[in-house]
Amino acid sequence: MSSLRRPPGPRGRTLLGVTPLTSGNSLRSLTEWSETYGDIYHCRFLRYHVYFLNRPEYIEQMLVAQNSKFIKDARCRPTASSLAMVC
Repeated sequence: MSSLRRPPGPRGRTLLGVTPLTSGNSLRSLTEWSETYGDIYHCRFLRYHVYFLNRPEYIEQMLVAQNSKFIKDARCRPTASSLAMVC
């Protein structure tokens, strides 16, 4: 079985994955991760893999120009606060 290669990102310390997303300081965590991991990064939260795109042109490519290449499942929804895809 081959493993899916994911972008770099913070590693969770618990079975929950990355927990700063639930804290009151999530904006600071997201900003630090963007500075550390770049324009595209990934983290795990519970059983979901969360992808972050930090450039408007990447978001446009994913949502408009190449939208047919991305999974559209009821489980995968963009979050309003960060435009991250939760899958």
